[in-house]
Amino acid sequence: MRRQRNAFIGMALLVLAACGRGQVPIPPEATEVHVTVADADVHLEPSSVRAGDTYLVLDEPLDGSFTLISGAGDASGARSSLTRAQLDGVASGDLQGTASESFDVGCSVEQRAQDRGQMGYCGNVWKVTLEPGIYAVIAREPQPGQASSLAVLQVVTR
Repeated sequence: MRRQRNAFIGMALLVLAACGRGQVPIPPEATEVHVTVADADVHLEPSSVRAGDTYLVLDEPLDGSFTLISGAGDASGARSSLTRAQLDGVASGDLQGTASESFDVGCSVEQRAQDRGQMGYCGNVWKVTLEPGIYAVIAREPQPGQASSLAVLQVVTR
């Protein structure tokens, strides 16, 4: 009877956790890239990672946002790296042949503080899968024809 009660309590806690804001921690030993946004400037630490799953962590300000620019990819929707010409184009506001994915934090200040270091709606962590090559990170939504300050993320072979 006691074992059944403990199992029931465990299941109830699991259901309650699943009904929350989708908080998911970064797995141990995962590759992280910390993104710092200040006005229109963006900084990455580290700026080079191995190919595969990468966790982008928005450090400060937590209510900021940033955009990952990649190559247009293929029909499957897989993210591809930028060519040098595309990277130069992104720096001058030419987004032709690229794809962009914006990341921002939702929720209240208190919820963002509670979910710091977590993936989920209020969290400041996003998982992306990257192939070898170069990617650009800019501090705001890209605007065609408008130059952007960018940081370059180099992704190397595993």
